[in-house]
Amino acid sequence: MSQVDEVEVLRSRLAEVRREIAATSERIQQLRDEEYGLSLSLARLTGGPKPAPMEAESGQTASATRRTRITPAIRALLAEATSPLTRAEIVDQLAEDGIGTTPDAVSASLSYLRKQGVASNAGGRWYLATQPTVLRHAPSG
Repeated sequence: MSQVDEVEVLRSRLAEVRREIAATSERIQQLRDEEYGLSLSLARLTGGPKPAPMEAESGQTASATRRTRITPAIRALLAEATSPLTRAEIVDQLAEDGIGTTPDAVSASLSYLRKQGVASNAGGRWYLATQPTVLRHAPSG
């Protein structure tokens, strides 16, 4: 196997692992949300104090730890891109930058940016609406 092939295999596996991490993170968040909802219901039924939402990994309240907002991060990523990006490429790049997210969350942010006239989509590839036409129609690789 050539070094180029080995690099591609490693990059592919890395992207796969990052997608799995994102999916697992999403499931953990769903469980946190359910835990909080059940705690609220229990507090309401027993008359106990209302619980503060907790971040399971840190043990701090949600207000004490803020997650990186992905919409500004996506906008910055698109601004720095030299060619349009697919949703999967955006998820992978955010993960490389230490921002855990899911494809669904990226889609929601891209949809918001499109509605605001900030981002556009052509053939499943996203770019800033203010980028030159040449960049918008860059060949896919």
